Amino acid sequence: MKSKWITTIVALILSLSAAATVSADIKMKTKNTSPGNTSEGTVYIKGVRHRSDQSYGAGFEMVTITQCDLKRSVQINDKARTYMVTPLVSESSSATPGADKPAPNSTRPAATRRGGIVTYNSTITDTGERKKMFGYTARHIKTSMNVESSPDACNQSRMRMETDGWYIDLEFSFGCDVDKPLMPVVPQSARPECQDEIRFKRSGAGKLGYPVLVTTTIYLDGGHTSNSTTEVVELTTTPLDAALFEVPAGYTEAKSYQQLMGIPSVESITQGGGRHTTVQQPNNPPSAAAKQPGKIRVGVVNIANKTDRSPSLYNVRSRLISNIIDSDVDAVPLDSRTPAEIEAEAKQKDCDYILYTDIGVLKTSGKVGGLLGRAAGVGGIREKVEARLDFRLFPVGSATALLTSSATAKDESSEDASLSMASGQEARAVVVEVRKRK
Repeated sequence: MKSKWITTIVALILSLSAAATVSADIKMKTKNTSPGNTSEGTVYIKGVRHRSDQSYGAGFEMVTITQCDLKRSVQINDKARTYMVTPLVSESSSATPGADKPAPNSTRPAATRRGGIVTYNSTITDTGERKKMFGYTARHIKTSMNVESSPDACNQSRMRMETDGWYIDLEFSFGCDVDKPLMPVVPQSARPECQDEIRFKRSGAGKLGYPVLVTTTIYLDGGHTSNSTTEVVELTTTPLDAALFEVPAGYTEAKSYQQLMGIPSVESITQGGGRHTTVQQPNNPPSAAAKQPGKIRVGVVNIANKTDRSPSLYNVRSRLISNIIDSDVDAVPLDSRTPAEIEAEAKQKDCDYILYTDIGVLKTSGKVGGLLGRAAGVGGIREKVEARLDFRLFPVGSATALLTSSATAKDESSEDASLSMASGQEARAVVVEVRKRK
């Protein structure tokens, strides 16, 4: 899924189905581990609301609030002071045969072509093992799930997933709708006009509960596997302020992932500080404002995509320019195409350096979530996308690269998030290098 939002809570959908009596508010610290990547988070639960603060390092953090009473999930970016709302729908409505109308509050268009049938077959097995965890009796539960698509289905998926985890019964009331669990709306395919009928087949009598330690293995095409582990490392009961579960005052609602992440357009960046903005023509580059005395200026060339994906190159370059400027080094776009034209534009804009960037790797190692996660008894896991940016920094007038390096990032939500994190790493490396040469 090329996600328009980030759902980073590994146990979100699972917790949506948990329910018990009202008790004290709960705070948990979690650790998420996968090959080459570890992240930490904090989970808060109060009544019918759930909040997860997830930190990925490199200054990238995201807050997700699930408001069961309002049937919505809200993602918050404190750095950009933005938030984005995702409606929640029940499993039964998602699986309704022949649905040809969008769900309430959904932005997808009405279906004009009915697809086929996608079946989620899941099994829950209670091993009978028990142990004490955080003062609760934890059950050792294993699940397996496979997805089957009919030949005419919009989503052609052949996937198998297994989980091995320990679950407890928490005495809290968070549980959007016990009979018809809610989950984030997830686009079915790149063709929103085509909608599949979703069916569930479950077997086994095991009871899940809230996951305190769960390992998920996804078996992909070509014999590849993807593994991840989510562990609660601390669990306490403590009164929580209701304001934690609301959108902070003064934040702006985002209508897209780009807006949520605070990714500015190239035009808005170049307007800053009185910079001139015009539509770029390759043979007639716009002039830039005079460079301030003592300032270093980096010209950022159009991003080259060497992968089979189709990310927004515009967004990647916008974020890269913004990150460089945030580090108090000037940066401007260079829109010419040939090396000679780029060199001429860089001199015309009074650049000291020229930065070339290629997207060298953009690949997905797994995909689970939404209906898939609900069927298997785990939730919130999304595509683990690896992004690698290969970049070269040249002094203006030189054919010898001053810096040749790569920035790599992995994220469990979307390729946009991975590219954003990688561009931040690239910007920091470039800033360190040019400051050494000042």
